[in-house]
Amino acid sequence: MFGLDKLAQQPKDKAIFVLEGEKAAAALHSLGLCAVTSLGGSQSANKADWTALNGFKIAYLMPDNDAPGDHYARDVYAALSALESPPVVKLARLSGLPKGGDAVDWLQKYAPEWDGLEPFPASTKELALSELRQELKKAEPIPQEWILAVLAGSGSGVFEWENPNEIQTKIPAVAVLRSDLIPEPLRPWLSDVSHRMQTPPDFAAISAIVITGSIIGAGCAIRPKRFDDWEVIPNTWGACIGRPSVVLKSPSMKEPMQLLERLQAEYGERHDKDSIAAEFDAMVQDAITNSIKEKLKKAANGKGQDGVVSPDELDKLKADYLEHSDNTKPKLVRRLFKTNETSIQSMTAIQNLNPRGLLVFRDELTGLLVKWDREDGADERAYFLEGWNGNGSYTDVKIGRGLTDAKNICISLLGGIQPDKLKRYLYQAMQGQ
Repeated sequence: MFGLDKLAQQPKDKAIFVLEGEKAAAALHSLGLCAVTSLGGSQSANKADWTALNGFKIAYLMPDNDAPGDHYARDVYAALSALESPPVVKLARLSGLPKGGDAVDWLQKYAPEWDGLEPFPASTKELALSELRQELKKAEPIPQEWILAVLAGSGSGVFEWENPNEIQTKIPAVAVLRSDLIPEPLRPWLSDVSHRMQTPPDFAAISAIVITGSIIGAGCAIRPKRFDDWEVIPNTWGACIGRPSVVLKSPSMKEPMQLLERLQAEYGERHDKDSIAAEFDAMVQDAITNSIKEKLKKAANGKGQDGVVSPDELDKLKADYLEHSDNTKPKLVRRLFKTNETSIQSMTAIQNLNPRGLLVFRDELTGLLVKWDREDGADERAYFLEGWNGNGSYTDVKIGRGLTDAKNICISLLGGIQPDKLKRYLYQAMQGQ
């Protein structure tokens, strides 16, 4: 570097000047200022060792008035930013410079006969210093693009944007779902949904098939072998895979879901109407039970002074109670068709009341899959796999909760998932993570 001798004598709290070229730096030396530059011209900033400027308080970049001058200043700023204790850098652009002009040209305004090589004339030195101080008051902060270039790790202060490449996906193309592959009773409806929403028919078709299967549930079975009792419940799980906000995955799934929601609402209204009559029947049953209890209490006290208990009377009361129990109407249960619940205990209670099964709907399946892969989700995963078979049972005994028992578990599952999230999940699963 040129000017290291001046730099060695400069206090750390005083300003230093960085210029392009030895002649410009020497011109400031003749004014009594500390100026440095790298040897070799406008392309030399990246080749110089700038560690000597480490720890200084402030540095003024004074570029030549041309494109190479700006390039040099940007490179110097990038080099200074990499120091352990870099100075505060400001950009001092001298006013009135001609094209390609530098500090020598600016000083010649105050000493026209000066050639830039001899010491600056003493007669105008104070005037030049005074004007230079005014120029430094107008010094600019470093441009934002230079700062971004340094933060981005650019080797210089220049951050050049390359032409963007076309974003390509590695997801293989999906075969078009032909209308003849959709079940005939559902074909007009699902084709209309696809046309109105201008979306692929896949999402609505998958949702409709899974929803229809969930309504049938364990009420239908297939025996693949004619002379065998091997039985398979045609239970289905479905996942609609699509990019968010592009193919309208969720709205397409919502159309068939409205059918299930309407059905659940109708059964809910029916349950509310039947609840009044069921409440009266329960009162009748309680009254008969209480009557039998009163008679049993009286019979147990016996007759006469000896309190003789009649076995015949007890047998009659027992027969009355068994007959009453046989005629007791079952508790009114609301038929459910879908739920968002997935915990084992809640699902078992719901399955107990809905032995044909029901649909579990999750708008985003990734969270559920990740949960099942955790150690604390292993039981729930096994439970759902049993529910996928459609003909399993579940019995659980906990000290605090007691006995939880479901004679039949049939769980249909439907949800959406994004391709990128599915790829990451499958990759982690294949890597055993």
